[in-house]
Amino acid sequence: MIKVNDLTYTIGEKQILHNINFQIEKGKIYGILGENGSGKSTLLKTLTRINNVKNGKILLNDKDINHYTSKQLAQTIALVPQQTNLMFDFSALQIALMGRIPYQKPLYSDSEEDLEIVKQSMQLTSTWHLRDMNAQNLSGGEFQRLIIARALAQQTPILMLDEPISSLDIRHQFEIMNLLKQINKDTNTTILIIIHDLNLALKYCDEIILLNKGELVAFGESKKVLTEETISKNFGINVEIKDDWIKIIR
Repeated sequence: MIKVNDLTYTIGEKQILHNINFQIEKGKIYGILGENGSGKSTLLKTLTRINNVKNGKILLNDKDINHYTSKQLAQTIALVPQQTNLMFDFSALQIALMGRIPYQKPLYSDSEEDLEIVKQSMQLTSTWHLRDMNAQNLSGGEFQRLIIARALAQQTPILMLDEPISSLDIRHQFEIMNLLKQINKDTNTTILIIIHDLNLALKYCDEIILLNKGELVAFGESKKVLTEETISKNFGINVEIKDDWIKIIR
C-alpha cells in the first residue's frame, strides 16, 4: 500500500529524516514512536505530501506520490493534524462536511449523499448529536472526535493522525483509541498514528515505526519492537514488561 524507499528530508542544512525505508500493509494500525525531535511529525507530513518528497521515493499503491493530484491524494489519505485552529464560527456539522470537499465540484452544494456519509461518520464518532453546536464550544474530546469524523467523511483507505490524544485526559485517550480500533476492524482502514504512550501503542498498534534522531531504528510487530532493551536504548528509561504492560522501574 505504501512503500518508503531511501527517504531523506532536510530543512536548510539540517537533516530531519535520514534514509528511511519501510512498507505499510493494508488493514493494520501502525504506531509512530520516538522522543521529541525524532522526526515523527515530519515523517507524517512527508507521507501526506505536506512536505515535498525530494530525496527518496514514496510509492502509494505502486504509484509515485508526487504523481498524484491533490484531489486524488485527498481521496486516498485523510489526515487528522496535531492542531486544528478555527478562524470562524462553524457548526460541528459544517466542520464534518469539509471532509467531502475532495469529491465536490466548485460552487456545488452538499448533496444528499454527502449529508448521509457525514451523518454516518458523525454517528460512528458519537458526534451526530453535536451537529448544531458551535465547534469552538466543544470539549477537547468532543472536538477531537469531530475532526476524526471529518477525516472519515473523506472515505479514504488510509487514515493518519498526528498525536490525536496528547492533550486529552486518560478517559478520552482510551475513548479515541477504542474508536480507532473499531474503525480499523469495521472498515479495514489502514491507520498510522503518532503516539507517545508506550502502553497504548503496545495495546492498540499492530506494528511500530520507531524513530530516533531522524533514523528508523526499529520496525515491526509491536511486541517485538517494544522490548525492555529497545525502550531503554531509545527512550533512556529502564522498564519491566509483564503481561503486555510496560512499567517504569527507574
